[in-house]
Amino acid sequence: MKNKFFNSLYFNAERYRAKYNKKENHFCYNIDNMDYKENVVIVKGWGFSRDTKKPLEFELPRTEGKAICFLRKEREDVNDAYNIPKNEKLGFEIKIAAKKKRNSLNLVLKNNEGVALNIKIEKSKIGKFDNLKFMKNSLILLKNEGAREAIKRIKRQGKTIWNEYDLWIYKNEVYDLEQINGEMECFKIQPKISIVVPVYNVAEEWLRKNIESVQKQFYQNWELCLADDCSPSPHIKQVLLEYAEKDKRIKVIFRKENGHISEATNSAIELATGDYIGFMDNDDELAPAALYEYVKLINENTNAEFIYCDEDMIDMSGRRFNPFFKSSWNSKLLLGHNYITHFVVVKRDLLEKAGKLRSEVNGSQDYDFVLRATELTENIYHIPKILYHWRTIEGSVAENPEAKNYAYVSGQKALKDALERREIEGDVAIGESYGTYKINYHFHKKPFVSVIIVNRPGNEGLSTKCLQSILELTEYEAYEIIAVNFDDSTISDINGRIHFIFNNANRTFEQLRNYAVKKSVGEYLVFLDSTVKPENKQWLSELVNETIDNDTGLVGGKILDSKKQVLNAGMWFEFDTKKVHYTHRGCQADNIGYYYRLVLPQNVFAVSDECMLIKKNIFEQIDGFSENLEFPLTAIDLCLKVDGIGKKIVWTPYAEVMQMKERVEKLSEEDFDHFVKKWSEDICNDPYTNPYLINNRI
Repeated sequence: MKNKFFNSLYFNAERYRAKYNKKENHFCYNIDNMDYKENVVIVKGWGFSRDTKKPLEFELPRTEGKAICFLRKEREDVNDAYNIPKNEKLGFEIKIAAKKKRNSLNLVLKNNEGVALNIKIEKSKIGKFDNLKFMKNSLILLKNEGAREAIKRIKRQGKTIWNEYDLWIYKNEVYDLEQINGEMECFKIQPKISIVVPVYNVAEEWLRKNIESVQKQFYQNWELCLADDCSPSPHIKQVLLEYAEKDKRIKVIFRKENGHISEATNSAIELATGDYIGFMDNDDELAPAALYEYVKLINENTNAEFIYCDEDMIDMSGRRFNPFFKSSWNSKLLLGHNYITHFVVVKRDLLEKAGKLRSEVNGSQDYDFVLRATELTENIYHIPKILYHWRTIEGSVAENPEAKNYAYVSGQKALKDALERREIEGDVAIGESYGTYKINYHFHKKPFVSVIIVNRPGNEGLSTKCLQSILELTEYEAYEIIAVNFDDSTISDINGRIHFIFNNANRTFEQLRNYAVKKSVGEYLVFLDSTVKPENKQWLSELVNETIDNDTGLVGGKILDSKKQVLNAGMWFEFDTKKVHYTHRGCQADNIGYYYRLVLPQNVFAVSDECMLIKKNIFEQIDGFSENLEFPLTAIDLCLKVDGIGKKIVWTPYAEVMQMKERVEKLSEEDFDHFVKKWSEDICNDPYTNPYLINNRI
């Protein structure tokens, strides 16, 4: 048996090695995936020059459209396989504007020696296989699951076109059952988890897979409560009774009349006797480790009341795709769309306080429940693992968001009701991207804002443009400008908004900013770099708009370069590597980002001081800018001090400014060491960036 296993390994490795050897002599590359969403074609892959081991360059022929974004990505698997230094980013992602879905694309590859290669990408022929990782992980399979299961999966994979996510699954989802069983035996808390499922006319195949995915859970103290909502299909009752008779943990109820999804879910809840309640749809699947991971978290955090995880989609053939690696609890992002979705598990006490699902918001009943439940607890936890598979069936919201527009109208109502409960006045509009929302808050009196700009020597021309553009483009009326060390003779200020301050003392840039604050009269402070200019009239209104929440301490805007590409949409500092990360840097301004992260306000680790707003009393409470740091650590330091007093940092895409001249980081190793020494004991990595997205791991 083992000889057959290793022969199978060798056969597959040689088959895919032969594929790579067919590539032209100067190039080694692979196209992993070609996808289409939101009028954008996305091409992912990797490549390098065989001669120099350097990453490839790319050109898009004019006939193929306009490339709106090109990102380099780390691909450690490729580096390892071809013995290329880890600092070479061999992966890439190209985004191309397109009005309709495309199945083929022409692309020009170039190496650093000027050799060009025209290739045609055909979606139907895309494939990727890393034979070294395949062999390594197959050996893990052999050890953990035995030769029979290993060979079964190898045969299945041999018939499959692999993409980047397939390999990620293969690498990350190998379970050591012996270890897991040992852990579960040691759990001091072994709660019963009641999974509630509303059932209506679902195909028999998906209903069976749904039920069996619960039965296959490693953690066995569960009950499955299914409520049939008067389905006309006869197989529903037959299947439910069949499973209920065989497994006493499965409970079913047959409603006498159709009440739609909320009432059906509520009927299932009435059957539940568990300590925690989990919500699941009737055609989706749980990963086998799901309940084990939830109970493990409950044992580690006994106060947990609301828990959710990462998820992906699964099609009708069983192929998994579109992984959603989510942010940890992000209250601001939740007000833009339901990023939590599945798999929500709540403590029974919290469910009883929040109440059951509301039929008046059918279509977005889960969003409404999440909003209500999270208002009542701070004990919200996120498990950064793919534990839920959302079935895509033709016509479903997962497959086609436009299929159920009523769901977004219901979501709009859910948000309006949330504002009323929180006693916040505002209007809720449906966003440009499906499933998103925009809240415009009402202020009884607009707060007065002091915009502080310090002129940098050598940037006088740009600084003048900065001031003039603010005067010309700002619709918000209640503001003044504190301009430090400007030539006032070049500025036309007919409304007298600008207050010029000259200070020739030997002060640092941050000392001048702190000095200007003392001269300001605004309730809010906005710091702008002297080389930026607003890109829309609402920029200041939008910064102020996000301050309605008392939890918000500081707000930052979207920083673009002269090519309308993102420079800064939030950032964070990785203490282990002493590296500053800029989220979505290099994307076009109109790109939606990773699951709408470029088009919605959200909590972030830090924002740039090139465009940021802070309440003056908070700025004074934390003693302003630290005067012994340089950009961008000055901004990160200020954000950490705001976080330290219990206030949140918010980034908004609606306040756009363009950096006319990009600031250069002039940080030494000594600067980083000083910063790390100051903060590392109190701060961990960014909670809003999923661990699997760090360093472009997928």
